[in-house]
Amino acid sequence: MPTATVDPDAASASFAEVDIRAALASRPRRTPNYEVEVRAMTALADELARNPQTILQSLVEAALELCHADTAGISLLEREANTEVFRWEALAGVFAASRNRTIPRNASPSAVCIDENATQLMHLADRCFPALRGNPRSVETLLAPLHCRGRPIGTVWIVTHRCDRQFDGEDERIVRSLAAFASAGWQLWQSHSVLERNVAERTEALAQTNLALQQEIDGRKHIEAQLRRSEAYLAEGQRLSQTGSWAWNVLSGELWWSAEHYRIFGLEPQTTRIEYPAAMQWMHPEDRAFVQQAFEKSIRERGDFELDCRIVRADGAVRHVHSLAHPVFGAVGELSEYVGTIIDTTERREVEAQLRAEYARTEMLLNCIPDRFFGIDPHWRFTFFNKQAEEQLCLLGKNPRNLIGKVLWEEFPNAELEPQLRRAMAERIVITHEYFSARLGEWLDNRIYPSPDSGLAVFQSYITERKRSEEELRLAHRELARVSRVLTVGEIASSITHEISQPLTAIIIHGSACIRWLRRDIPNIDEAAISIGRMVRDAVRASNVLKALRSLVEKRNLSQPAPVELNDVIEQAIMFMNDELRGHQVNLRTQLRKGLPAVLGDRTQLEQVLLNLIINSKEAMACVEARDLIISSDYTAQGKVSVTVRDSGTGVPSKDPERMFEAFYTTKEGGLGLGLSISRTIVEAHGGKLIATNNDGPGATFHMVLPAIPA
Repeated sequence: MPTATVDPDAASASFAEVDIRAALASRPRRTPNYEVEVRAMTALADELARNPQTILQSLVEAALELCHADTAGISLLEREANTEVFRWEALAGVFAASRNRTIPRNASPSAVCIDENATQLMHLADRCFPALRGNPRSVETLLAPLHCRGRPIGTVWIVTHRCDRQFDGEDERIVRSLAAFASAGWQLWQSHSVLERNVAERTEALAQTNLALQQEIDGRKHIEAQLRRSEAYLAEGQRLSQTGSWAWNVLSGELWWSAEHYRIFGLEPQTTRIEYPAAMQWMHPEDRAFVQQAFEKSIRERGDFELDCRIVRADGAVRHVHSLAHPVFGAVGELSEYVGTIIDTTERREVEAQLRAEYARTEMLLNCIPDRFFGIDPHWRFTFFNKQAEEQLCLLGKNPRNLIGKVLWEEFPNAELEPQLRRAMAERIVITHEYFSARLGEWLDNRIYPSPDSGLAVFQSYITERKRSEEELRLAHRELARVSRVLTVGEIASSITHEISQPLTAIIIHGSACIRWLRRDIPNIDEAAISIGRMVRDAVRASNVLKALRSLVEKRNLSQPAPVELNDVIEQAIMFMNDELRGHQVNLRTQLRKGLPAVLGDRTQLEQVLLNLIINSKEAMACVEARDLIISSDYTAQGKVSVTVRDSGTGVPSKDPERMFEAFYTTKEGGLGLGLSISRTIVEAHGGKLIATNNDGPGATFHMVLPAIPA
C-alpha cells in the first residue's frame, strides 16, 4: 500500500474518468461457489462469537480468497487533529504491511463510496486519487459502504493489481454481503466495548455510594441509561449473530439469560424462571452428566468453561450449541460470577455432516474404481489420493499421508508427466497420455481433467497387460497374414509354372543347339559356347523364380523354443478363424482337456499348423450341408499331448492318404499343395507326428502328437 502522503505533482484525472461502475452490468458473471462462501461465512460467524476484536481482519482475508483479489481492506472514517481521515483498520494481501495508516478523507475513493452510499468500481483510481499511487499499481478497485446504525462509516474494498483480472457482478455481491457482515461485527464489537466500559463505570459509581446518596442516585440513573443503550446494542448484535449470553452469580446462585439465549432454548423470558442447577433439565439426557461435571470442574479450578453439547428445546427439538464462559473475580480475588455466551450450531453441524457424508461417499466411489486417482490444487499441492494411488505411492517409497498439502514438483522433481500436467493446468483441457514408467516398470494410461476448484484430477490405469496383448495380437495378425500368403500361393501357381517353363524350354532349345554344333564334322566351338552361355543364363533365371517361391512359403528368423500351452494355441487360432467359420456356417465345438502339460517349441509355428488344418477342414466341408468341426486336446499314456481336428467333409484319399503331405500334391482346384507339407515339417521339427485318417462316417481327422515337457 502506498504511503498516506498526497503527491501534489502526480498527474490527475476526474472521477468520471476512473469510474467504471457501468461495466459490472455488462461483464460476464462467474458461477457462485456457495459451498466455499458458506464455509467462509460460518467461520466468520464462529470467530465473531469467540473473538469479535479480530473479525474485521478475518473478514478482509475472506474477501481476498472469495474474490481472488490481490489486496483487500476495510477503511473507517475517523477524526484526527480536527481533520477527517480514513484509517485502514484491516488489510490483507499485497499491501498488508500498511495496516492502521491513515489517508485524508478527500484523498481516498472511500469518500465517494460513503457520500453516494453505493458500490463503486474504479479503474486506475490513483489518477484521481494520487495518494494511492504505489507499486504494484492498483488496476481495479471495488468498494462497498460499511454502515453503523444505518449510517455509512467506512468501506470494504478489494483491489486487483493484474490487468487480466476484472471484477464482475459476483464480486460485487460478495463484497456487499461481507460489508453487511462487517457492519454487524463492528457494532457487536463496539457493543461489547461499551458494555465493558459501562460495567467499569457502574463499579466505580457503586464504590462512591458511601459518599452521598444523591450522587449514587444520579450516578445510577446515568449508568442505567447507558446500560439500556448498551443492552439494546448487545441484543441487536446477539440477534444478528444468533448468539445468546448468560451470567451466573456464584454467591447467590442467580442465573441470568439474554433474550436470544431464551430464543435458542425455545422459552419465553416472561413466563420462565431459570435457576442453576435446575437449568440442567434442558440439557440432552446423554450430555447432562458431562456438561455438569465440566462446569463444576471449571468452578473448582476457577478457569474458563467451553464445550459443545446438545439441548432439548421446550418443543422437543434437539439442537446443538457451543457454550463459552469466563470467571469474574472480586476486589480481593474471590470468584464472584461466570459470564458467558451460547451459539446455536445446529445448522452449521448439519451442513458439515452433509459435507462429510458427501465427501465419504465420493471417497468410497474413488476407492472402488481400479484406477489410481489423485487431486492437485491450483498451487500444485496434493489434495487427495484414493486407496489404489496410496498403494502405488508406497511402492515408490512415499508416505501418502505426508504428501497431502505438499507441492508436486518438490516431492517429484523429475515427474514423467510434467509437460502434460502443466498444459492441462494452463489450458484447462482434458489430456490423455500413455507412457512406460521406468520407476514402476509398467505401462500407464493417464487421463488428466481440470477440476472445479481450478486444480486437476488425474486418473491412472495400468495397461501393461493390454500392451502385451496388443503386441501378441499384432504378431499373430502378421503370422496369419503370412499363413494366408502361403495358402494363396495356389492362386498364383499357374503364373509361377509359366515363369519356370519359359527358362526351362529355353534351356532345352539351347542345349539341343549346342549338341548340333558339337556333332558337326568340324565342331563349331564358338557357337556351342554361345549356346552353353544362354543355357546358364536361363538356368539362373529359373533359380531366381524358385528362390522367390521359397521366400514366400518359408518362415524366417524363428525364435528360441519355449514352453507352449497347446490349449492356449487352440483358443488363439479359433479366435482368428471364428468369424470366417461362422460366415461359412461351420458348427465349431471344442473338447479341451484341462491341466495339460506344456510342450517345448515355437508358439507361432504351432499356431500356423493349427490354422492350416482348420482352413483345410473348412474347405473340405464347402460342398456338404452338415458342417461340423470338432477340435480336441488330450494327454496320452506315452507322456505326449495330442490335438485332433475332426470335420464332416469329403475326407482324404483312401488309397494313399500319405500323398496329402507331399509337396505340391493337392486335391483342390488351383491349389499348390504346400500347406500340409509345411505343417508336417513343422510338427516333425518339434519331435512330433502329423497324420490324417478318414472317419467312420463323413469327413476326416488330423492327429497332431507332440512330446510333453517332463514334470
